[in-house]
Amino acid sequence: KGPTNVINSVAYFPDGCHIVSASQDKMGIVWDVESGRQDGKRLHHNSIVKSMAISPDGRRIASGTEKGSLDVWDTLTREVVHEIKGDGVYRLAYSPDGRWIVSAPIVDEWVVRLWDADTGRPGREPLKCDGGVYCVKCMSITTDGRKIASGGWDDTVRPGVWDLETRLQVGDSFDAPGWLDSVAFSTDSRYVGGGRDNDVCIFDTESFATQGSVNTFILLQYPFKLSTSVFPAHR
Repeated sequence: KGPTNVINSVAYFPDGCHIVSASQDKMGIVWDVESGRQDGKRLHHNSIVKSMAISPDGRRIASGTEKGSLDVWDTLTREVVHEIKGDGVYRLAYSPDGRWIVSAPIVDEWVVRLWDADTGRPGREPLKCDGGVYCVKCMSITTDGRKIASGGWDDTVRPGVWDLETRLQVGDSFDAPGWLDSVAFSTDSRYVGGGRDNDVCIFDTESFATQGSVNTFILLQYPFKLSTSVFPAHR
């Protein structure tokens, strides 16, 4: 039997044979892709599960709940190895090298937090994003793990790109046409895509850094939502 309520997030394991789902019924479930059946024990939470992320080696599952903690689970035993208390997590991601877990909290502050994936402890000071009074709803990390893009819910949303080592914003913020539900880097890290409803914007991370112009994005009208995964390089 599958989830009994809305699915908020899904993530593939590195082997491509399994996925994990996060749902409103406070469950995380690992699925066998080929059979479509549940694989192993469910991950029980005390609150609605908003996001899931898989470590690059597939050995850990990170889950974030709406009103509780960020939990790190052992993939084989399905037991919690780290429990990070907090005010709720909206979005999660692992850095490509597996060193960091990056989270966007469900609080009235425009920040992205980094956690040491091995210890579950805060790894660095929160990354304070530009503008905004509500929350970061989406984020993406480059394949080399050096930069992060974020966007979210706010009438004055200012999505942009930050260097994870220096903690500094790279160039100016993007001038998006509204809220962003999702962002993703191209595989060459040159472009950032962001979208909501039927709108998808492509931001050029080179020209915005030197010009800071609203003409650095291309607005496309397609009936789909952009995934939070890395998409192919724009041509």
